[in-house]
Amino acid sequence: MRMSLEKMVIENFKGTRKLTIDFAEETHIFGMNGTGKTTIPDAFSWVLFNKDSKGNAPGSDNFREKPLDADGHEIHNLDTMVELVCKLDGQRFDLKRRQSENWVKKRGSTNPVFQGNVSTYWINDVETKLTDFKARIAEIAPEEIFRLIGTLAAFNTQDWKKRRAQLLALTGGEVDSRLMAKDEYRPLADECGTRNISIDDLRKVLMDQRKRTGDELKMIPVRIDEAKKALPVFGKDEIDTAEYILKDNAKDIERLDNLIAEEKAFGERQNNGTQIAALEQEAASITRQMMSEFTEKKRGIESRMNYASADAKRYDETIKSCENRKVLLDKQKTTAEARMDSIRTEYKALYETVFGWNTENNVCPTCGQALPEDQVAEKKAEAEKKFMADKIERLNRMKAEGIEKKKEVEQVVEFLKALDMEIEQTKAKLEEAEKELAAAKEEMDAYPASPDFDSNPRLAEIRAEIRKLQEAAEKAIKPDTSGYESRKAALLAQMEEKRAILARRDAGIETEKRIKVLEEQQEAKGAEMAELERMIALAERFVTERCSALEDSINACFPTVRWKLFDIQINGGIADVCNCMIPCESGLVAYSSANTAAQLAADVEIINVLSKYYDVYIPLFIDNAERINVIPETESQKITLSVSTDAELTKREVA
Repeated sequence: MRMSLEKMVIENFKGTRKLTIDFAEETHIFGMNGTGKTTIPDAFSWVLFNKDSKGNAPGSDNFREKPLDADGHEIHNLDTMVELVCKLDGQRFDLKRRQSENWVKKRGSTNPVFQGNVSTYWINDVETKLTDFKARIAEIAPEEIFRLIGTLAAFNTQDWKKRRAQLLALTGGEVDSRLMAKDEYRPLADECGTRNISIDDLRKVLMDQRKRTGDELKMIPVRIDEAKKALPVFGKDEIDTAEYILKDNAKDIERLDNLIAEEKAFGERQNNGTQIAALEQEAASITRQMMSEFTEKKRGIESRMNYASADAKRYDETIKSCENRKVLLDKQKTTAEARMDSIRTEYKALYETVFGWNTENNVCPTCGQALPEDQVAEKKAEAEKKFMADKIERLNRMKAEGIEKKKEVEQVVEFLKALDMEIEQTKAKLEEAEKELAAAKEEMDAYPASPDFDSNPRLAEIRAEIRKLQEAAEKAIKPDTSGYESRKAALLAQMEEKRAILARRDAGIETEKRIKVLEEQQEAKGAEMAELERMIALAERFVTERCSALEDSINACFPTVRWKLFDIQINGGIADVCNCMIPCESGLVAYSSANTAAQLAADVEIINVLSKYYDVYIPLFIDNAERINVIPETESQKITLSVSTDAELTKREVA
């Protein structure tokens, strides 16, 4: 797609009051500083994208589209207009934008107030909404592409990652797939396929794994050393002695437990303990039974209260619902009856209406002369027939509506009767539920807080028997097992001491197992680290070869400019970059370090390549063109702007 500029008309734009310029395929414009050379590309960009040629928006310190006075203030009450007479693929494509000031006189104020600017757009003299205008420009190319192929240095001033992505898109080749097909890179291809990631992401994963594995390898010797220091040290035969004492003491404690049990059994017999325990168990059983019966009866009363309360609540809600429905039905009945009265009045008025004839209809509306009597009679008969037909139709509609409203009133009356009956029945049920609830509450209030255990004769007998047995036991001799208990405590303390020794031994065994596991992990991590180093080295070699292939592929698209897409770091790693290199006598020089003429030539070459890739050619404005002796050829329309001693803008041929 090719866009060319044939003519530009400027009015009140920046410092230019009025200017008309015709353009050829190659146009050279000269003038002193301040004569308005940069205004030309700014006006072109302002129409298309509401920005200047450097991408600055209007109203900022860098770009003011309106003329300014001597104090730097905007001059009001002027329309800013730029018209572009263009061709798009040989067809007419004229663009025009006019910006007017919006002045509004507010209520209570005598002077209007400036409320901002309003822009109007035209395409081929047809007024167009801004959204449609933008959409039509976007069909040619996005704004970003316009800047890249229409503005010098635009490509090299954007972020290097964007430059790199756009350059990689130029090649259109599958470098990765071709390299992955090689046998030496088969491990990388398999790993990328398994993980479903790219080679660059695989590099990041491998580097991260290497770091984590290296950190783990550094910590394993420390953990082994700590574990060895924690191993317990025992004296000769210390473990065997501890095990022997534990077994021997266990036998002595078993013997002492038997002696203590015999003494206590004898004491129980002397103290009537067995009989008392049996009686207490019987008393507990009776108490539980009485408590269960007491609780069950209380729950029955609570259940009656809950059911009665729920019924009362449900009946009350039913009554309220019926009363609400009655209110709505009463309103409906009143509305229907009012409509019936209205229909009767309208029906009577319409029924009594008679046909009337306007004598003005006897005169011809065109010439004003009286119509023949036969025509008048015919028109009058038709009008009367139509009047009667319409009257009958309207009367029938009113009659039908009156019948319908009458039925509606009768239905509402029936519904109201049914609701009244339902309310009466529900009120009776509510009264019964409230009586039941009151009775249950009264019974619950009278219910005791706990069972009357004293009313059970068997419990009284059991308590009396227990008191007699306890009195007899107090007079009996109590057994003395303190000697056995003391000896048992000493044996248990000695066993705890020996168990601590064996616990330290068991902990030492677990520590030795842990040391062995750590040593095995150290060996495995070492092998894993070696494999990671091998894969990383292979990935680095792949990236190096890929970058070289990419650079060759991309550089083949440019006649002289060369691109550096990767950089070898001090640690041997590869970093992605995107540096423009320009040829010079000694070899290559970075774009940022090259002279102005070399940069300009490189910019034109980049624009030529991008225009060909995107198949979009737009006017190329080369400002400050005096910086270079020979401007490179370009397939786009070329408009140069050069500083000269001319007091006004001048077009002339350049040899």
